Amino acid sequence: MNSFFDWVLDNGRPGAVVLGLVGAALLTVTFVDYRATHGFFVALPLSGTVCLFLGVALFVSGRGKSTFEVAPPRPLDPALWTELQAEVRPYSLCLACRRVTAFSPCMHCDKAADVMTVETDDDLALAKAAME
Repeated sequence: MNSFFDWVLDNGRPGAVVLGLVGAALLTVTFVDYRATHGFFVALPLSGTVCLFLGVALFVSGRGKSTFEVAPPRPLDPALWTELQAEVRPYSLCLACRRVTAFSPCMHCDKAADVMTVETDDDLALAKAAME
């Protein structure tokens, strides 16, 4: 079942249409069951409504996992590397915007997870590896 939902999310709007059709089919089966037996299995209308609602919501958003793009890596500037080696330790370094910052989150890009404190040569080597 998880592979079905992964497929739906990967395919964006076409996946949303399929999910909406599954929800409509479940609601149709519920209606036919109610007309035939004057009762229905409680999970059918609930799951049908959820599938239909999620299908409409995914169709409106129109996005899937396939729209995610990773930025290409930037090479480390030699001038920045010499500046980092000469900087008085300890200092905080933002790996996202590649600037020395006073504290976390970064003053320039407002990211907190990308800020690391450089105190030793090992920290500096780790920062260099993270920026390459």
